[in-house]
Amino acid sequence: MSTFDLIVAIVAITSNAAGIFFGWQQNQIFREQNRIFAAQAGIKMPETTRRNKIGLYWPAIAALLLAVGVGVVLAENGTVSIAIPWAFVVLCTFGTTISVMRLKGSMESQQAAIVERDALLKKLSRTDSSASQLNIIKAEFRAFAEGGDKPDVTEVLKHKIVGDSLVFKVDRGDFKAPGLDPVSRDPFEGQIKRVEVTYSYQNDPPVTTESMEDDLLVLPEDIVLEPLQRHALRLSVKLLQFLNELGPRPTPKYTEEEVRTMPDAKMRSLIDANDVDYTDACEFHYPQGHEFTGPLKTWCDRVEAGYALQRFSMRVQLLSNLFALRGLKAAALSLPISGRDAEVNVRKIARSLWDLAYKVGKGS
Repeated sequence: MSTFDLIVAIVAITSNAAGIFFGWQQNQIFREQNRIFAAQAGIKMPETTRRNKIGLYWPAIAALLLAVGVGVVLAENGTVSIAIPWAFVVLCTFGTTISVMRLKGSMESQQAAIVERDALLKKLSRTDSSASQLNIIKAEFRAFAEGGDKPDVTEVLKHKIVGDSLVFKVDRGDFKAPGLDPVSRDPFEGQIKRVEVTYSYQNDPPVTTESMEDDLLVLPEDIVLEPLQRHALRLSVKLLQFLNELGPRPTPKYTEEEVRTMPDAKMRSLIDANDVDYTDACEFHYPQGHEFTGPLKTWCDRVEAGYALQRFSMRVQLLSNLFALRGLKAAALSLPISGRDAEVNVRKIARSLWDLAYKVGKGS
């Protein structure tokens, strides 16, 4: 064996040994991470079976055998000296081992991520009330008005708990859980419903609260508000969101300055032509109590239709009655949502609901 062949073999063996050592060290780190994640999640780490080990290392074994075969053939033919095939074998083994170690390290990393994900899902999917600090004691879905059914939805809400909290959209069709469908029919046709819940959190005493149909039930509550206050504040926000979703009211074609300084001849021609843009601009800038007839009327009709479709009228009337029982009244809650003042009146109702909620909190 020549000096060159010996040097090549030594370098190859040393590199191979270093690669194997560093690969092994990396795998130990991944294994320790898995152990920590599994301990935190209360999950038992899956054991590596003989079959799994064979699955990981068979490419390296196959490559090694092929390299040996090629090297022996070359040596027998006298193509290279005997040292070259073995150096070739060592180099192939080194490359293959590094590839397998990286693959295994990647698999270990993926396994660690899976264990961590399973731990998080296990935590988030807890619905056992004994494992959560939030305890639903009693829950009913019922109408505000007297009469009708009062289906018990306690178990359904318990199934909806995530960790130590509950966020639930109050909708009749959502009161369902595996094997549970307590609100299969409307408890009181034509009436606005609510869910009334008595719950406790941590070691605090039980609290009773309620959320109106189509609102969010969020437990535990961060701010202590009376149910009537919450209903009013939420409806006030919904009214403003409703207007925001409709978009801004269209502006008249003619500005106030243009209407005021318009020459008599042009003004007379627009009036004779029954120009709706001009008449709407006059009514908009100088209100005389007349209804709009052009694009502004179309937009007011949209406000009126949307208000009716979302049953805001029923909700406002309900809250008006509840406030009246507290000795609180507001004329704005009786404003009609129609015609040219539809948008303005919606804003007045939203402001009035906010003011009344504040007065309830002050004990007025």
